[in-house]
Amino acid sequence: MSAAAGGSGAAQPRGGQGGASAAAGRSAAASGSGGGGGVATLAGRSGAPGSAGASAGRDGGGGSGGSAVVAGSTAPADFFGASRCTGALLLCDGFEAATIDKTVWQTKFTAPTIDGTRAARGKQSLHFSTGATTASGIEVSKLFPTANNDYYGRLFVYFDAVPTSPQWAHWTIVGAKGTGVAGEVRVGGQFDGKINRFGVGSDGGPTGDWTNLDGDPQNGSSQVREDQWLCVEWQHDGSTDQSRFFLDGVEHPSLGTTRDVKHGGNTGVKYDLPDISAVWFGFWNYDQGKTVVPSHFDVWIDEVAFDEERIGCSL
Repeated sequence: MSAAAGGSGAAQPRGGQGGASAAAGRSAAASGSGGGGGVATLAGRSGAPGSAGASAGRDGGGGSGGSAVVAGSTAPADFFGASRCTGALLLCDGFEAATIDKTVWQTKFTAPTIDGTRAARGKQSLHFSTGATTASGIEVSKLFPTANNDYYGRLFVYFDAVPTSPQWAHWTIVGAKGTGVAGEVRVGGQFDGKINRFGVGSDGGPTGDWTNLDGDPQNGSSQVREDQWLCVEWQHDGSTDQSRFFLDGVEHPSLGTTRDVKHGGNTGVKYDLPDISAVWFGFWNYDQGKTVVPSHFDVWIDEVAFDEERIGCSL
């Protein structure tokens, strides 16, 4: 939808009609999708929701008789299938068009390619092919600044491999930068000598160069899974200087950061987020001058979305 129309409320951006399943409810806005491949953006977010109550459905609350499931399903079977990009979000791109939309995305490092051999949704995704110490990505700036310097992101990612050498081999799939605070806020991962785990952190700035590694689920394996699609969500809330991380619809509290605690940077320094002006995604391995195993990485990313509220993996 290009604007949130008043009236029936059928085109609600979250949740669904009473009694609907979580998957069906969260895709209730599909009628406003970007169609055969364009980038879906919301032109008129100030439009009033319909009288049936889009606001009641945001973040997964159903209508009367429906069950409330925050940000939709956590069952991978609900994540995949047809493209679900919708104008209910600030931005959503499933990369179903013949080329990358250059009015939205700018190349960062080297450009990815449109790939029809693998997709989380629809028929295509972006393929990032890099050497052991090189990077490929695209960046968006037109969404920023967001309200209260706070946004959520969601993407699907497929790794053919992640580093198994050297110890502390470090890579990133999302980076955010801005003004007010130096450095880049990152979502990625690192090889701890035994397994490769997701990680969040900062490159430069007052807190230094650091990464916190995933400790969830408790008493389980936090190994980054290869050769399958994963749903990664994150939040950067500059109004409170906090960040959050979710994998396959489940929050990993060990990767949450705050201004005062739970960051791995310089001791006694507050972790303030920048006033975010651009976010890139792709793949970047940093281990220049070292022997990295493997020596080449192929990463696919699909249906990237941004919004002011949590998106989930089933929308």
